[in-house]
Amino acid sequence: MDLRAVLVDDEQLARDELGYLLGQVGGVEVIGQAGNGIEALTTIGKLQPDVVFLDVQMPGLTGFEVARRMLDTNAASHIIFVTAYDQHAGTSNFRTLEELHERLDPSVFWRVHRSHLVNINKIKEIVPWFSRNYILRMKDQKATEIPVSRTQTRRLREYLKL
Repeated sequence: MDLRAVLVDDEQLARDELGYLLGQVGGVEVIGQAGNGIEALTTIGKLQPDVVFLDVQMPGLTGFEVARRMLDTNAASHIIFVTAYDQHAGTSNFRTLEELHERLDPSVFWRVHRSHLVNINKIKEIVPWFSRNYILRMKDQKATEIPVSRTQTRRLREYLKL
């Protein structure tokens, strides 16, 4: 069953791009969008999505303020912050990715790196890399390459009997 998602960003192009990328990954159905914080709270309250992809920088209510109000109302949705600003990325988007991973089927979605969660059905090939590590080449149009961490490389070798 796909995760039901709402995309929140004040830029329509950013929402379109994120929707496209989620479509490439699979396993996520975009059920709604919002262009600002107030609209986001209304949309989230009405649709009760499993996950909200929430832009940090928006006029009016910021993504953090939307998240705080969601927490105050005990909204059941998981929150993933999306941002073009490096200073907001980091140790906070890791816990959220872990929480998302816990909601997904572990036989399909695999945490290959602390920054990457992949749908194993979307892997095109496994490419040997330096120091006995691997890179996953995905089935998307860009043939996106995703690194596999050392820890997950061991797991991959065991899984593939390498």
